[in-house]
Amino acid sequence: MYIGFIGNLDTDHFSRRKCRRNICACDACQRWFCINAGSDRIAKKRFHFCSRACQAIAHKKDSILELAIRNSCKDIHGVDYHVQLESLKKKHTDDLLRLYGVINISQLESVKEKKRRTCLEHLGVESTFASSVVREKSKQTCISRYGVDHPMMLQSTKDKIKQTNFERYDAKSFQSSKYCDHEAIVTKQRATMKKNNSYAKSKPEDRFYEILCLIFDQNDIERKKRINKWHIDFYIKSIETYIQFDGVYWHGLNRPIEQIREHKQKRDIKISHCYDNDIKQNQWFVANNLKLVRITDAEFKNKSKHQEIIDRIMNCNKRDNNT
Repeated sequence: MYIGFIGNLDTDHFSRRKCRRNICACDACQRWFCINAGSDRIAKKRFHFCSRACQAIAHKKDSILELAIRNSCKDIHGVDYHVQLESLKKKHTDDLLRLYGVINISQLESVKEKKRRTCLEHLGVESTFASSVVREKSKQTCISRYGVDHPMMLQSTKDKIKQTNFERYDAKSFQSSKYCDHEAIVTKQRATMKKNNSYAKSKPEDRFYEILCLIFDQNDIERKKRINKWHIDFYIKSIETYIQFDGVYWHGLNRPIEQIREHKQKRDIKISHCYDNDIKQNQWFVANNLKLVRITDAEFKNKSKHQEIIDRIMNCNKRDNNT
């Protein structure tokens, strides 16, 4: 805020021009300060700040300068920020495609590599949130600002996501909307996991795969074979046999199902669902005359049963599905 000027004309140290000492009140911290410049120019400025730090504070969300910028954009362009303009988005995308052949600068391998090197140099890890220090700092910041570990835990955030999804897709989530191609998503997800070898798996399952590779050719074995919307752990092409490698805990095989269905723990809901899904799988494979063998991690850990497991796989009849 401009207050006025004091004294006579003075010679500015830098410009060597005659000017008055102007008194202003900082719009961020309200502290009064003096500045040597032409009174008319200073008076015409809408905001005045005593330091760069105060100007940075005024740029923060919902602060005085940020609100002024947002209101100006809304009056002129009808949006809160100029980057929301569709014409500007299109121009930005077109420029990136023309110059680099990508729609996002972060897709460039050179940029990815530079980010990776910077993270390694400063944090000792390849990505920012791989650092426990960054994760802890982010958690503490969220707690101090919102009272929760993560912004997604806020009910206001959840409500805003739902509102945005209803505006864009007429559904509470994109996955439940008519625009979502579930088959395409699953296909892309599976291709990515196959490329990166990032299937959800356990160490015993990996060891079982190694044993299968000793018996069958590696190219003869397909991991996470998709059939009837399920991902079966292994499929051996030469003998047309599907194999599920089940953990006894998560598949509800280490205690009575009646006890699991009491749902004394939250995870029991998932376990009982997994148990029921396994039964549906067995019935579907029998009905469609396909071979399915189930191996548990408990029996695989017993090395004396390895030969028995292999025999079950080799001698599996099409209608003799092991449950």
